[in-house]
Amino acid sequence: MPMPKLTPAEADAISRFERGAERPQTEAWYMKVSLGGGRALQLRIGFTQRTIGKREARAEVWAAVSRGLAEGAEHVALRSHHPMSDVRVEQEILYVRVGEVELTHGHCRGELQDPEGPGRIRWNLEFTRQPEGFRHLTSPWMYRSSWIPSKACSPQVDARFKGKVEVDQELLQVDDAPGLLAHHWGSDLADGWVWAHCNDWHDKEGIVLEGAHARSRFGPLPLPAMTTLHVRIPGERITINGLMELIRTESRVKGLSWRICGVHGDRRVEASFQASSDRFVGVDQVAPDGRVIHVVSSALADGSITVSGKHARGWTPIVSVVADQSAFLQFGTRGDTHGVPIVLR
Repeated sequence: MPMPKLTPAEADAISRFERGAERPQTEAWYMKVSLGGGRALQLRIGFTQRTIGKREARAEVWAAVSRGLAEGAEHVALRSHHPMSDVRVEQEILYVRVGEVELTHGHCRGELQDPEGPGRIRWNLEFTRQPEGFRHLTSPWMYRSSWIPSKACSPQVDARFKGKVEVDQELLQVDDAPGLLAHHWGSDLADGWVWAHCNDWHDKEGIVLEGAHARSRFGPLPLPAMTTLHVRIPGERITINGLMELIRTESRVKGLSWRICGVHGDRRVEASFQASSDRFVGVDQVAPDGRVIHVVSSALADGSITVSGKHARGWTPIVSVVADQSAFLQFGTRGDTHGVPIVLR
């Protein structure tokens, strides 16, 4: 029976990991779900083929539920590691299973349990499937080339989730919750990055923003830092990731805040994201060459965005909105985590 034809978004979500290949590889799927009331779920499923030390490929899953400032910014964060014998993955469709965690087109379920305590996160979620997502890189050849060490896309940049999430003994019903499905792969992790996303703005629907700023390497050589932006407003999509735009877009990081400004044609996008350290979860990720990257993520960040149109006398705002504890903000760094403890190593 022939395989069903995939949409561009579905094709972007399927696995690129080559089981048995001894070259360095890394791949991950990331989900973020805004649960409302200052709560959010983060989930990462990943594979790594190491090039030093223990060289067998390994898989891992980590999940974190944040409970918001009103409840003392308590986080429940759990992680499990697995040999590839515990993994089933397809490359014709999106099907990834690691232990008891399963991800397919439009569905994710699983459970993580603290082996030394009562902590548990269980989820069973369906999500919408739009036909086209957002590709951070400019051209299709970049996603096929081994010269580009790290590829990133978000197959479902404006997803809606429904189902349930259980945290310890608490059951959270999920209905039409905004979120994201992202997919990253390549031969290496970036040396450092900032990544932001929001589709849950205060009193405003139909607006989506995703942006990233990354510093990568090709072998020992540093590559130019690149900044991408993608914005959806009613009736319009703005993607700022042209070859010159990747370098020209302004990106400023200060502590746990990020400001970004980019121009595409007659549109200018200005955005900012920030969160206090207690709204972040810290996780260590290991690159194929053994480098440790501190990854600190908040799904309870504040944000703002202004989209302006160019006129004879300058720029005139078209859309301006804010997010309150509903944006996603992530930093990957080998240095200071600005007060965020690493809870999963």
